[in-house]
Amino acid sequence: MILGALPFVITYFGKTDSLVQYDLALFQKAFNSRIPQYFSDPIVFIKKWVSFKSLFFIIPLISYICYAFFWRKEERKKASILLLLTISLIIIPSISVYVENSINDLFSTNIRMAFQIIRVQKLAIVPGFFALGFLSLSVLNSYPKANKVLPWITISYIIIVIFSNQKMFNNIPFVLDDITRNIYPSISEVFKPSNEKLNDFDKMALYIDDNTQKDAVFYGSYMIRSASKRSVVYDRKGASILIEGNPKALINWYLDMKIIKQLKEAKKIEFLKSKGVNYILSSNNSFNSNLLVHKIGNQHLYKIQ
Repeated sequence: MILGALPFVITYFGKTDSLVQYDLALFQKAFNSRIPQYFSDPIVFIKKWVSFKSLFFIIPLISYICYAFFWRKEERKKASILLLLTISLIIIPSISVYVENSINDLFSTNIRMAFQIIRVQKLAIVPGFFALGFLSLSVLNSYPKANKVLPWITISYIIIVIFSNQKMFNNIPFVLDDITRNIYPSISEVFKPSNEKLNDFDKMALYIDDNTQKDAVFYGSYMIRSASKRSVVYDRKGASILIEGNPKALINWYLDMKIIKQLKEAKKIEFLKSKGVNYILSSNNSFNSNLLVHKIGNQHLYKIQ
């Protein structure tokens, strides 16, 4: 975990400035408008992701630890490593919040890393996967006849993986996990004709790529950046990057967004035009129809004159 985070830490301190040269209270408001406050509270954060579904990973881990320490001494080393890894993945990211706050208070800085590091807490479920595997191997080694059902278990798992993207599995632990759902594409999408796999936004993104100037600036979904290769302003995803890279720009984003939310249509268009915006992509017909240049389903493309 430490080695994995090292490039991020080196890049952060090598490329960003932690000195406070802006209104810190205003920065905090901008930060909280983008990142929920529980990212700054390790206890609340862990309560957010630990749920009944987590038992699917916790029970195998506890079972394997008990099995290793009470029945199979040769398994103790692996069990100890998994236990230590689980504890470390919870404690180290949690401590980072308090360490960062202490450094900022002591040196009057504004280091902004802990809200990213705390996400590593969620990796604490990974040892549960290994524990489940080790338990399965122990069962297979102890009961050779169980090897006969292994192919059927494997086939059953593959079938589950194939259909795991269906809504009926949304609340089933392990099946709803990203690891399971990302192995194969959704079965319902595989047999669709290519043109039916595109939703309204996908089709509009292709239109934008083919029919707008390369240096055009958009106000709309952050996905326009990757789907159409165009610049986007005032989107929430882009603001997240500014938290670490450019706090002053984040504050400006926050203040401008407050203005945009208060403006009515005509004034909003004037404001966006003053900020260099050329196009607006909206999922509803909320702007002057005279500005509409293209419509696909619920996607409306407006050009600011």
